[in-house]
Amino acid sequence: MKKIWKFPIDPNSVEDKWETIEVEMPYGAKPLHVGSKDDRVYIWAEVDPDEFRKQSKFFYSIGTGHGAVPPDSTYFGTVFQDGYVWHIYQDIE
Repeated sequence: MKKIWKFPIDPNSVEDKWETIEVEMPYGAKPLHVGSKDDRVYIWAEVDPDEFRKQSKFFYSIGTGHGAVPPDSTYFGTVFQDGYVWHIYQDIE
């Protein structure tokens, strides 16, 4: 039976670049949403809790007006944190 788990991330951004965020999830996990809760940023994903194999999923954060959209990625969502607006992109697998 699949479940929804949350994975903490730390978005950041630098001028004319993006911040790469690696998230280790159970193999086959399906990222669903990015959002904030209690001043932290999370990615929620549908996972099989019995899956022992792990895989890395790669996301990129870009601050509004900073950084650049990474090639070979797709828009995943926008999240607000402590006065910052982070745009999250996911690596195309």
